[in-house]
Amino acid sequence: MLKFTKQTEDRVLPGTLNVANTLPVLVQAIIFITVIKVDPLTLVTMLIAAAAGAILGAGVVSKLSENKIRLTMGVALLVTAGFMFAGKMGWIQGGGTDIGLSYGKLAIAVTVNFILGH
Repeated sequence: MLKFTKQTEDRVLPGTLNVANTLPVLVQAIIFITVIKVDPLTLVTMLIAAAAGAILGAGVVSKLSENKIRLTMGVALLVTAGFMFAGKMGWIQGGGTDIGLSYGKLAIAVTVNFILGH
C-alpha cells in the first residue's frame, strides 16, 4: 500500500518496513516464546542473527539503487511464494516436533536469518 499510495520512495521501503514491523513482531515473538517451547540456543542465536542482519543490512540497502531493491524484493517474494506453494502441494515437508536446531542446520538458519535480516 505504501508504494501504490506513494507515501514513501522505493529506496527507503525496506527500512520503513523494518521500523513499521517492530511492534507487531515483538508481540508475535512474546506470544510465540510463551506458547511454543523453543530451544534456548536456537532462539538466542536466531535473535542475534536477525538483529545483526537488520542493523548491518540497513546500511547496505540504503546504498542500493531503487531498481536493485525492487529486483531483490521481487526475487525474495517469489522464492517465498515457491516454498509456500511447494509446502501446500506436499513437495516439501513442514511441521514436526523438534524444538531446536543443531550444528549444520543451526548454522544454515543463522546465516540465512542474518542475510534476510529478520
